Amino acid sequence: MRNFWLVLATVALVACTRDPEHAGDTASSDGPAQRIVPTVLRIVPTTVAAAEYARELVGAERFAAVPDQVGEWSTRDFRAEPWGSLPRFARFAAEPLLAHRPDLVICNEWQASETVGVLRQAGVRVVVLPTATRWADVQANLTLLGEQLGRETEAKACLARWEVRLAALRARATSGWRAIAYTNDGSGGTASGDGTTIRTIMEMAGLQDVSGVRGHAVVDYELLIVRDPDVLVVGAPSSDERGATEALLRSDPVLRSLRAVQLGRIAVLPTGLYSTDSPTILEAAELLVTRIEALQGSK
Repeated sequence: MRNFWLVLATVALVACTRDPEHAGDTASSDGPAQRIVPTVLRIVPTTVAAAEYARELVGAERFAAVPDQVGEWSTRDFRAEPWGSLPRFARFAAEPLLAHRPDLVICNEWQASETVGVLRQAGVRVVVLPTATRWADVQANLTLLGEQLGRETEAKACLARWEVRLAALRARATSGWRAIAYTNDGSGGTASGDGTTIRTIMEMAGLQDVSGVRGHAVVDYELLIVRDPDVLVVGAPSSDERGATEALLRSDPVLRSLRAVQLGRIAVLPTGLYSTDSPTILEAAELLVTRIEALQGSK
């Protein structure tokens, strides 16, 4: 009950301090209402993906705080200055977010709608980014955020740079190998198929997903044996460290019989890229192509 009243008091205080001039639309004597994008000085992204999107468009001086998870899951360096000095928060809840006095909160659609409602009641602008599973989703999210931040020019420039990288990636992504994205920490296996970002990453890297599953599906060894892919794509804590899935593939008597394991065709991505739903999808695809090229060159 104490926390409820504290949040309510915070909402009232923040709402009272909002400048009504920055409400959004305004009428002009020369014509119809025009939308004015308020100047955003204090951005609070609430997920790793949101932080990575915003970082494409603005510098650290525009951030009021970032989620704790950027340290472990982001492939962007949020430890180096000036990013390392930004305040951190652990939970997607109104009280800790409002404490940073944000002008704009950027969240993902899977986060609690109740918190979004409290933030908006306090007068905070909230941008809810749709979940990105395809590269077109990433492009659309960046365009949306550019509009909300008044950084349309920067967003267009970023999209143009991405197109150059995509063209170079397509020229390299020619293996056509049959692939399965697989995760198993010893307690059960999961294949990631249609509707997942790792599926998009594999397709961008020129691989053909042959898992036959949708989403992240629990699978048994039989599926791997029947499909017998040319390459297995797995995640690991870092690109230079063997993860639990790769270790299991190389040690389990049944999994060792897979052609991909026998030929050493296990492509490892850092966990932050394997599960990304942000602009680093492109970085993941570029790294995966590099891994595939190395596997091809080793045989």
